[in-house]
Amino acid sequence: MIDLSKYGITGATEIVHNPSYEALFEAEMDPTLKGYEKGQLTELGAVNVMTGIYTGRSPKDKYIVMD
Repeated sequence: MIDLSKYGITGATEIVHNPSYEALFEAEMDPTLKGYEKGQLTELGAVNVMTGIYTGRSPKDKYIVMD
């Protein structure tokens, strides 16, 4: 297993790299998952995954890029 601790990831028991849509969908809809791990199927067939309250865009963050 690859050491991911330098990225703050500990306790990983499985690593999945570039899964197919079907494999990702199956993993997200696993009925044994709980909380933020679990995906929910929307009425339009998309998968909704709750990511917590501290995600998204930070409108006050500004970056200057030199071209």
